[in-house]
Amino acid sequence: MGLRIDYLSPVLYVVDIIWIGMFLSRGLRTKKINREKLFSFGNLVIIAVVVINIILAKNRWIAGYKWLRLGQWWWTVWYLKTRKDWGKEILLWVIPVWVTVEVFLGLGQLIWGGSLGGIFYWLGERRFALGTVGIARMNILNESVLRAYGTFSHPNSLAGFLLVSMGLWWWIRKKREINKLWWWGVWWMMILGIVISGSRWVWFLGWGSINWWLFWQKNVGVKRILGTNLVLLGAVILVLAMVNSNYRLNDFFWGWDKGSLDKRAGLNMVALKMIWNRPWFGVGAGNFLTELPNYQRNNASFWLQPVHNIILLGLAEIGMVGMIMFLGITRKMVDLKKWLASKERLMLMGMVLLTGMTDHFWVTLPQNSWLLAVMLGLV
Repeated sequence: MGLRIDYLSPVLYVVDIIWIGMFLSRGLRTKKINREKLFSFGNLVIIAVVVINIILAKNRWIAGYKWLRLGQWWWTVWYLKTRKDWGKEILLWVIPVWVTVEVFLGLGQLIWGGSLGGIFYWLGERRFALGTVGIARMNILNESVLRAYGTFSHPNSLAGFLLVSMGLWWWIRKKREINKLWWWGVWWMMILGIVISGSRWVWFLGWGSINWWLFWQKNVGVKRILGTNLVLLGAVILVLAMVNSNYRLNDFFWGWDKGSLDKRAGLNMVALKMIWNRPWFGVGAGNFLTELPNYQRNNASFWLQPVHNIILLGLAEIGMVGMIMFLGITRKMVDLKKWLASKERLMLMGMVLLTGMTDHFWVTLPQNSWLLAVMLGLV
């Protein structure tokens, strides 16, 4: 349609350069390659599914690029599983750095009313202002203000990232000794970042996660749980009091964009049609946007976004065969019994799945997909 779509652009990120170094160093340490294992029946089936998916795609370049990214993601999960102790030590200082940079940048954007630029541009910050078409805003005291983006492409992506980072921070506390003042300082920084992102769904999930965490703690009485919820309720009432009175309650809970629910429902219907038309191998990895205009021809407007549901997106792009293969490979890397037996792990997976039911960033945006790989590889 003559429009630039970032999702369809092949990109080399700084983190890719780091990844290449990790990949090469691992390869140099591996003195012998097991050819029988490399060309096993299972691997040949995987290659066959990938080739068929690429051949059937409208844009084969995009499909091939997406499968390379998936391969990179799988390798990262496997690599981190082999170096868990190292990874846990790294997270002790990496998470505070992540959070500090993103939250202070987001706060600066909200106050300034636009991107800050400079070094932050090279870290991934978009160029935007409060008046930019399509920019995410929220109303406070009848004033339209910018929602915090950080270095992300959308505030919802930042909110999901901070939510899972909060879960990882809880998990690390059980594995390593951390100064309480330092731990709580980072934790409240995450809460601040989630609030200024303006993502109500993540607000709700954050509240639920805090209660989940309190419920399973030893020596936590009913008074502490009720007290914590009263504080949270007071914060919600304060925020509701600041929201423009012209917004109805359902507008508030479904997002600042009043057409958001309708847009998401429309994309869900498109995904279901794609799945119906190409159920087995899908329309091609990364090809949802390429096919989308064909399904929106009768619409008054186009919303060129991936479907905001990671399950529907996966089924639409790689089909049922591809999804079974994807889940099978991931299952071999992740100990399912261990995840089901751990409250912290269940909370983390719940965070990903519940945010993934209303958005697509875990499989389409680099920061979130890398964080997901870190979570599955180290936890």
